[in-house]
Amino acid sequence: MQAMSLIDDAPTLPTRAALADRVPPPDLAIQFGGGDFLGVGLKTLKRLVADCGLTPSQRVLDVGSGAGRLAVALTGYLDGRGSYEGFDTYPFGLDWCRENLTPRFPNFTFRRADVLNRLYNPNGAVHAKDFVFPYPDADFDLVVLNSVFTHMLPEDVVGYLTQIARVLKPGGHAFITFYLLNDAARALLPASTGYPRLGHRYGAFYVENPADPEEAVGYEETFARHAIAAAGLDITSITPGSWCGRPYEGYVQDMVVARKG
Repeated sequence: MQAMSLIDDAPTLPTRAALADRVPPPDLAIQFGGGDFLGVGLKTLKRLVADCGLTPSQRVLDVGSGAGRLAVALTGYLDGRGSYEGFDTYPFGLDWCRENLTPRFPNFTFRRADVLNRLYNPNGAVHAKDFVFPYPDADFDLVVLNSVFTHMLPEDVVGYLTQIARVLKPGGHAFITFYLLNDAARALLPASTGYPRLGHRYGAFYVENPADPEEAVGYEETFARHAIAAAGLDITSITPGSWCGRPYEGYVQDMVVARKG
C-alpha cells in the first residue's frame, strides 16, 4: 500500500495537447535551437524530473530562456507553490513570453540581461564574466542552462558558474549542456558529418569558427569538471549527446547535472 501511495503522489508530466496553445510563432521559435519546440521542451522537463528531482513546488531559474521552450513545458508542471524566472540577452523571445505566458501564469517572470555576446547581443553593456545574476543568494532549487555554455568562452563560463552556485539553495541542482571533448569524442569526430566539428583548439576549449568563436564552443571534459568543482558544485551525472557522432538517443549536446552541497 505504501508503494502505491508513492506512485499516486508522483507528479504528472504535461502532454503536448495541453500545451498546444502556448507555442510561439514558428519564425520566433526556430531562432532558439530549431527542432520540435514542444517535443524538446517536454524531453528536457522529463530529464529535469528524473535527474534533478524537480517537483511542482520548486523554484526554477532558466538562464538563456529564449522564446520559452522550457518555460512552456513548465507551465504544465509547476503548481501554485512553484515559480519560474527566465532571463536572456535577446529581446524578442522575452517580449513574446511576457505578453503570452506571464498574464496566464503570474508565477512565470522574464527579464532582459544586457550581457555582451557577439552572436546574440554584440552591443551588450556588461561582459558575461562580470554579470551578477539579479537574484538573491540561495534563491532557486534548480538552475538550467540549455545551449548556453556552447556559446561562451572560458572566463565567461567560470563567471556564470560562480553565479549559479551563489543563487542555488543548498541541495539544489544545476542542469547544464556542453560540447565536451574527451578521448571518446575525439575518436568519433573525424568520421562525423554533423555539427559542430570544433576543429580549432585553443588550450582547453575548441571553436567551430575562429572568426566568430561564440558560434559554437566546446570544452575539454577535464576543464568543465574542474570549473564546476571550483564553483562549489558536485557533478552527479554526465550523459553524452550525439553531437560528435554517437548514435542519436534523443539528445544532441552532453548533459551535466551538478548539485550544491
